[in-house]
Amino acid sequence: MAIARTLDLSCFVGDDLKHIFAIVGFNLTGVTCTFKIARNPNSAPLLTATTTVLQVTNDDGVPTSLVQAFAPRATVSGLLTALGAAPLGADLPLYYEFGVASLPGDFGAAADTTLLFGAHILKGSVDG
Repeated sequence: MAIARTLDLSCFVGDDLKHIFAIVGFNLTGVTCTFKIARNPNSAPLLTATTTVLQVTNDDGVPTSLVQAFAPRATVSGLLTALGAAPLGADLPLYYEFGVASLPGDFGAAADTTLLFGAHILKGSVDG
């Protein structure tokens, strides 16, 4: 299903990865969400973050789901190993996709749906 929007993201190699998305118009309680980072589109994921629906609010009957994508620092720093030797401190351009197994209330058959995608820059960190 083609409803994806592009949004560029980044994280530091020395920090946890934590992104929180507000998905307006859908209650994603019980829906399987995915957040994956790869070297580029159409390649195997190097990192798959844990996704959690943190909260669902309603404003005049319109639901908004807050969804967190999280990966611990050890997993994030492991990307450097997966990518091979990289220049110290260099920003490494990667690619990510955030999606759901299906959107609640969508017509027709359930379908994997990408909601967000774009560049995910892995930034160097100061050790210590």
